[in-house]
Amino acid sequence: MPFIDVNNAQIYFETNGETGPWITLVNGHTRSSKDFRLLARHLVEAGFQVLIFDNRGSGQTKTTAPYTATDMVQDVYAIWEKFSIKKSFVVGLSMGGMLSEIIASERDITGLVLVSTGAGQQDINPISNGSWGTTIEEVTARMSNYFTEGFASRNKLLIEAMNKQILQSIQNDSYEEKAQEQRAAIRNINNQAILERIKCPTLIIHGSEDQIIKVEAAHNLNVSIPNAELKVIEGAGHLLLAEDSKTLAKSIIDFCQANRA
Repeated sequence: MPFIDVNNAQIYFETNGETGPWITLVNGHTRSSKDFRLLARHLVEAGFQVLIFDNRGSGQTKTTAPYTATDMVQDVYAIWEKFSIKKSFVVGLSMGGMLSEIIASERDITGLVLVSTGAGQQDINPISNGSWGTTIEEVTARMSNYFTEGFASRNKLLIEAMNKQILQSIQNDSYEEKAQEQRAAIRNINNQAILERIKCPTLIIHGSEDQIIKVEAAHNLNVSIPNAELKVIEGAGHLLLAEDSKTLAKSIIDFCQANRA
């Protein structure tokens, strides 16, 4: 299995593609690298190499001690070192976007894509900090905040499947405990003061109807990051990877193609 040992953790990762610039994908709260497999395939077809991995507290990554956001950022650097990745695009979703802002402020990266994110904990709807519950009704109620009503009504089977998967993880995989550990790690993130240090080309993508991180947070990023552009996807909610995957993939590919070395 592809794991790397880093500071009290075994980080699960996958690489995709053989040639081209690297793109590193950093996922959001509790989400695993499985979410990225279709997007990774599109990026490889467009001529890129792609790194995906499970954050601490997600997927197959295993931890043996409490951790911080700094540890999660260092995990990315450790994988880059393992594969001698000198430069990479970084694409971060939600919580992953906040971690990616730290990376971009510390490292010379090729470009940054921030999806459905803000500058820190202050931008996150408090509802995302609560318990997922222990019944399908509770999980369904919680998930209703992540999609627009229109998308939910058109994709009932997809959302039912997602809700059942989350409930199964709660019952069998210590999901709630891991979620709490991750929330504790990111609780004190406030990147507002470091945004001006991000010098690489930056694309910000946000749904206009996002209820977890309001679109105003994206506008703040756009004015705070020196070389940024903002794309608002009208009528979309928080989980753009599910709600408008085609627009998201095309936006990332177009940006990376335009800024590849």
